[in-house]
Order: sequence, then C-alpha cells, then structure tokens
Amino acid sequence: MTGLPKVPIEENYNEKDEFRFDGKTALILSGGGARGSYQIGCWKALKDHGIEIAGVYGTSVGSINAAAVAMNNFELAAELWKKIDYSTVMEISPEVESVIQMAKAKAGIREVFMGIKLLMDGRGIDITPLRRYLHSMIDEERIRRSGIDFGLVTYSLSEMKPVMLYIDEIPRGMLVDYILASANYPVFKREEFDRRKFIDGGVYINIPIDMARKRGFIDMVIIDIGTKSLIDRLRVITGAFEKDKTLYIRPKRHFGSPMQFEREITMKYLVEGYLDTLMALGIVQGSYTYIYETEDLLARLFWSIDEETFSRALGILNIERKKTESPMYFYFKQLLPLLEIGLKTCGSKGVLCGLADYTFGLMEVEELGLYSGLDFFEAISARPPTSLESLRGATINEIPLAGLLEMLSLVYRKSRFKVKRPARFDQYRSSLDFLGAK
Repeated sequence: MTGLPKVPIEENYNEKDEFRFDGKTALILSGGGARGSYQIGCWKALKDHGIEIAGVYGTSVGSINAAAVAMNNFELAAELWKKIDYSTVMEISPEVESVIQMAKAKAGIREVFMGIKLLMDGRGIDITPLRRYLHSMIDEERIRRSGIDFGLVTYSLSEMKPVMLYIDEIPRGMLVDYILASANYPVFKREEFDRRKFIDGGVYINIPIDMARKRGFIDMVIIDIGTKSLIDRLRVITGAFEKDKTLYIRPKRHFGSPMQFEREITMKYLVEGYLDTLMALGIVQGSYTYIYETEDLLARLFWSIDEETFSRALGILNIERKKTESPMYFYFKQLLPLLEIGLKTCGSKGVLCGLADYTFGLMEVEELGLYSGLDFFEAISARPPTSLESLRGATINEIPLAGLLEMLSLVYRKSRFKVKRPARFDQYRSSLDFLGAK
C-alpha cells in the first residue's frame, strides 16, 4: 500500500527465491508401476516453471515416461496415462482377474501371494496389450532426433548383471523392446531377445542417477515413486545424492499399489505430481493440502482496519483493549508469535499458509487442491458458517481456533485492503484442470 509509514509487512513473494537450476538439467525417473502418472504431473509443473530437460533417464515405468519426455510431447504422455487401465497393460485371464479383484478388495498378503504364485507358475502375465500400446505411441526416430539425451536400465538374467543403455547404444528398431525389458515387472512374462532374458531394472537400481552423471549433468530432478533398491539405499547412506544440485520429488501420499491400473488412481497421481513439484520448487506450502500465497495478507488486513473493527475483533477472543495498543502492535507483538509457535512455522506469510492448511484439514476440503489466501478467507467467512462446526474444541497454542477464525473473518470483511489471488494462480489452476483435478 503506497503512502503508508513503514511497518514490518513481509515483502511480496519473489520468483527469484524459487528453486532454480543454473545449467542444463537432467530428469531421473524411478520405477513404480501404476504410479507412473505421478511423474507426468511433475513434468508438467517443471515445464510451467520453465525448467528445460536436456537428458532423461528411467528405470521400469520411468523408462516409458522418459521416452515421452525425450519426445518432448507432454500431451501424448498425459493421454497415455489418462487412457491406461488393466486391459491396456495385460491380457486379462481368469487368474489375472482373480489377483486384480483381490488387490481391489485389499485381501491379505497370503491370498494375494497365492494368486501371484499361480501367475508365475504360468510364467507370468502376458503384456501384449502394453507392447502394442507403446509401439503405437512411441516415435523412436523422434527420440533419436530430439536433442534430449535418453537412457534406461534393465537387468539381464542371462548374464546376471545390469544393462544401462543410452539411446545411441540401443539398436535401431529395438527401443520399445528395451523399454519393455526395463519395465518387466516381476509378475510379467520375461522379455527375451538377442539371446538374453531380462527383468525389471528396478531389481538392481531404481534411481539411475549415475547415467546422468556420466553425461556430465550436475543439475538434476529425481522423481521417486517406488521403493529404493539396495544400490539406491547405499547411495543415500553415503550421501552420494548430495554431491549434485538435486531436486528430489516423492509423493506426499500414496493411493494404490504399483499394480493398480485404475483410472481414478491414475488421475489422482497426475494431480498430486503437479502439486508436489510446486511444493518442491518452493512455490506452495502445506502438509494436508497445497497453499499458494505471495503476499503478507494478515499484516495488510490488520493494517487496514478501523478502531471499531479492531475493538470488535479483540472482543471475539475476550481480549481487553488497551489504549496504547494498535492493530499492528497486537498482530506482530502478541498474536503472531503465539501462532508461529503453535503452527511451528516462521513469518507472517508462513503463519497464514500454516493456518489455512490446518483449518482446511479439519474442514476436510479436497486435499489434492490448490488454494490461496483468498480461498481461506472466503471459506471462514461463508454464511452460514456450518463448515466451522468441525473446528469447535481445536486450539492453536491455547487460542480457540473457532474464535481465531471468527476474528480473522471480521478483519477480512471490514478491512480496506482487498484480497486477490496471486498472479500465477490461474495458470497453475488451468494446468490442474487439464490434468483432471476436481
């Protein structure tokens, strides 16, 4: 606000403070089966953030997604995952159908293991549909011409050793074969060609960071959707990842197993991947949901209320008004420190995001949603405030949450400062809508 005396209002969010890479960037995609759509959501957020990928390296389903990235065709990748289901991955035999139903019903480990054993006795699940699907979607020549380096990991059972190949080492016409060898999940029929039998590369290494290092990359994005292999764990223990400038992204929450190729789960992972990447980049905050705010709204609102509103606000929390007390003194010297401790965060903007996230969790709003400060103030100011009933009894550092929100609602409605959504909110929201956010 112009023309006002200096107050300790935090500076507006600066895009320069976001996570940035200095040089060319490599993308490392782990295995994780049906969770693979998460990586495509992440890729969309990286693109929206202006991070250009110069090399991409994947294991298992990560190699499938790596091919889409190397083709630089996000729309194709999103289409692939939006359409994928059990029938596009495998032949649905009665035995396969039985295991699928057990997984959906969350049967016990013993029952699922017995079902998988039946499949393995028949030498595994036939993934001919996935083979046809990938041949129709992947343009090998486009990948070779793209200028984006590509690499994958598989494991040769015939030689009992890992096979790590870059695009210039894969024989022409064999790219899909090697991708399927990399993504040869243990319950699938083994991939056999070139007199060798292959299994999923994740049995050896699920995060092929060395492939990027050998190509000279220092700036890397790792998207980890699976369990770490022994080699991966050893690298974490020895701090090998810390030698690079690495952005590490992993799902905040999981919605299904690596074998649950169900559209509802796929769509959730697409959206979550996008939101988790915004969080990893330092753009949004939240443990329950995702809060995006760039202004110090609480300070600006308190700065812009009149004396009558201030007295009414204090009365809501049964606080006696002192003659020397101003709204800004009350906020910065009395209320803010208590909220910082209670919410375990620092700064006025951090408190707003933490308070909004905590409140939305109690209100049970959609967790895979992007929310701004305006959404928070509108939610607590709704009439009638039926959604606030679930907050009765909740406190933050002994401050009754319902009373705190009632006070903030009054300040919001009576303040001369008009709250707006951040400038880039609509861009992020548009991307989420494309990915299928609710």
